[in-house]
Amino acid sequence: MKSKVLPLIDIPPVIALQHHAFYLGVLFTNKDYVHHFHSSFVDFYYCNTINPNFNFAMGKYYSFEEYVDSIDVNCPLEETKLLELIMRMLNLGFYVSGVFNEFYVPKRKSTYNRNFDHDFLIYGISVESEELHIIGYTGKGLYEKSKIDFSSFCKAIYNTGIDKKWIRFFKIRDNYEFKFCILRLKEALCNYLSSTEVTLFNHDKDHEFYYGINAMEKFTQSITVQNPQRLRYYRIMLEHKKCMLLRVQYLTVQGLLESRKYEKECEKIAEIARIVFNKAIKYYLSPDFCNISEIKKLLLKMIELEKKILAEIFNCL
Repeated sequence: MKSKVLPLIDIPPVIALQHHAFYLGVLFTNKDYVHHFHSSFVDFYYCNTINPNFNFAMGKYYSFEEYVDSIDVNCPLEETKLLELIMRMLNLGFYVSGVFNEFYVPKRKSTYNRNFDHDFLIYGISVESEELHIIGYTGKGLYEKSKIDFSSFCKAIYNTGIDKKWIRFFKIRDNYEFKFCILRLKEALCNYLSSTEVTLFNHDKDHEFYYGINAMEKFTQSITVQNPQRLRYYRIMLEHKKCMLLRVQYLTVQGLLESRKYEKECEKIAEIARIVFNKAIKYYLSPDFCNISEIKKLLLKMIELEKKILAEIFNCL
C-alpha cells in the first residue's frame, strides 16, 4: 500500500455540523469554490421534530452532488480488503466518508464510554504507522484533524448499529467550473426574506417546517427554560451570520455593492449572534449567569435588523 494525504481545509466557514464541514473542507481546497459559496448557503429551516432541527436549508442550489462525484459501496467483509480499497481510492484522489462507532475512535467524547454512530471523513493514509488521517469533533469539543490506527478504525466500522456497512468515496468533479451567480443569490435572498420553502424534504403531517426569517423567529419562540435549545444551533446561527458578512464583503470587493454601510450593518448582526452564542454557553454553565429572556430579546433585535439590511442589499443587486 502507498501512503497518501489529500488536501483539506481545517476550518471552513461552517463547522457546527460535521456534514457541512466535511464537504466544505474539501471544496474550499479549490480556490474558485469561494465564488460558488457566496451564491448559496443563504437559507435556513427550523423543524422541532427532526434532527438537526435548525440548519442551513439544503435545496436545489445547495446539493453537494452538483459538483462532487461520489461512489457508495458496501464494506468488504475482510478488514485487509477494506483498507486496501480505501488506500487505492485515496491515491486516486477520492476522500472517504461514512458512519463509524465512536466508541472505538481515540479522543472522542464517546471513546470507550458509549456506543455512538457518527459520520466520519478520511483524507489520508500512512502505511508505515498504519494510521488513517481523519477530522471531526474531539472529546474537548474541538473540530480538528487526528489519526486513527487501522485496527481501531475497522472495529469502529464493523461495530455500528447499521445493518449494511457502507462507505462513500467522493471528490470534486474534474474541470468543474465554479462561478458566482448573482441570479442564484438574489433568488436565495428573496426566499430567505419571504420564508419560502426551499428544501427537498418529504413533508408530512408529523413535521412542520419553517424557512428563512420565519425559521429564525420560530427558533427564537421555541427557546424556553425547559428547552434552551442545543448549543450547536446557536453556533450554526452565528456561522450563518458570519457567512452573510463574508458574502457582503465579497460583493463589495467585486463591485456589486457600492456602499460599505452594508458591511457595517452585517457586522452588527454577526456581533449580536456572537453575544447570543456566548450567553447560551453561560446559561449552560449556570442559569445564574444569564437568563433566557436576554437571549430572546437579542435574537428579536437581530432578526429585525436582518430583515431591513437584507432587503436593502437585495434591492441593490
